Amino acid sequence: MVDEFLELSPEERDLAVVEIEAAFEQEDPPEEVERAWAEVIEHRAREVLAGRSTGRDAFEALDEIEARLRAGRG
Repeated sequence: MVDEFLELSPEERDLAVVEIEAAFEQEDPPEEVERAWAEVIEHRAREVLAGRSTGRDAFEALDEIEARLRAGRG
């Protein structure tokens, strides 16, 4: 599972970490969740503006994740 995580793009890893944290911290107030998402969004925006990330189509990324999950690799 760790190997698969490391194969993800930095943006996908950021999202995975946020979702994992949220799963463990179900009691977080909505403000904490919003703050965490704001940090991820700001980081991603800085990466794009600096030219270090080009992004990718969300539907293509979701299709790839779904295919990995169906294949038992995720």
